[in-house]
Amino acid sequence: MSFGKIKSVFNALEDIVLGYIDDYIKPYQSKSLGATLEIYRDEVTREWRWKLRSARLHVCIAQSGEGYHSREDLEKALEKVKGSINAAKIRDLGN
Repeated sequence: MSFGKIKSVFNALEDIVLGYIDDYIKPYQSKSLGATLEIYRDEVTREWRWKLRSARLHVCIAQSGEGYHSREDLEKALEKVKGSINAAKIRDLGN
C-alpha cells in the first residue's frame, strides 16, 4: 500500500473520531462528566500521539488516528480537535 493511501486511511479515521467526539463527547461534557486529554510518545514508532479518556470511567474514548513526528505537530493537531469540539452543535437524542 502506498504512503498516500495509508495517509488517506488515517485521515478518514481521524474524521470518524472527530465525528464521534462531536456526537458523543460533547453532550457528556455538557453534563459535567469531563474528560482528560493525554499526550504521549509511542515507544515503538517514537511518534507523538493523543488519547481522550473518560474522567469517570478512565476508559479511552478516542485516540489519534496517526502519529506526529514532533510534539509541536501534535499540539497543532490537538488545537484543531479542540476547535471541532468547541464548535460542535449538541444534538439531543433523548426522548
